[in-house]
Amino acid sequence: MVSRGRYQFVDVEGQVILLVEGTDDARFFDAFLRHLNISQVQIVSVNGADNFAPFLKNTLITAPGYPKLRQLALARDADDNARAAFQSIGSALAGAGLPVPAAPFQTSAMGQLSVSVAILPDGETPGNLEDLCLRSVNDRLALECVEQYLACRNMGSVPGGRLSEARLHSYLAVSDEPG
Repeated sequence: MVSRGRYQFVDVEGQVILLVEGTDDARFFDAFLRHLNISQVQIVSVNGADNFAPFLKNTLITAPGYPKLRQLALARDADDNARAAFQSIGSALAGAGLPVPAAPFQTSAMGQLSVSVAILPDGETPGNLEDLCLRSVNDRLALECVEQYLACRNMGSVPGGRLSEARLHSYLAVSDEPG
């Protein structure tokens, strides 16, 4: 089990940092990068989408190790509006004096630092990381069962983002390799 403190920022540890909204996102990307045998990425949770701007301006660029940073990636959920989510990240980057990519899933550079932004699930549609994960599920019968279970539990009243989380967690719980 991963402790919540594992993805908290102390200083720049290497040349590559991935900033994510929360601990669940950090855990996902940590597992994904390990699966790809990529180990030189420092994953940092900013503890909420609204915290990207203060983190960048007040913590990251003032950190003693900041000058050695070469690649910065930011991943956040589109939530209800992918364009607004990207604009929010762009404003946070600009406010910290960092390069701002022209669009999601693009990179912009200034000097030796390149910055990339991912708005999940695809940079265009509303949703989140859980929606992206659900798109990869090929077992339609299992997803129908998940929907029936959630309907039985009256999960239709759950706010949109939480419903995607409920779907994914329910699917994972009954998959061949839960977790």
